[in-house]
Amino acid sequence: MAGQDGLIKTLTGKILQKALEAEMTEHQGHEKNSNAGDNSGNSRNGHTEKTVLLEKQETTVEVLRDRNSTFEPIILPKH
Repeated sequence: MAGQDGLIKTLTGKILQKALEAEMTEHQGHEKNSNAGDNSGNSRNGHTEKTVLLEKQETTVEVLRDRNSTFEPIILPKH
């Protein structure tokens, strides 16, 4: 994380991660661990690591999953 490139990589990764989490919250209609999602049939179901290529480097984010596989992130599409 030393130097400007390390800082940019870290910040970019954190921003993308927060955006993915916000997209999942919007998709599910409730915050993570909220009782509002109980018995909904479609809850958060872990994540998959994805490497994102930046201009001169790469960073890794955790792409969230849901049980029904209906979550399609906009900011970082699956394919």
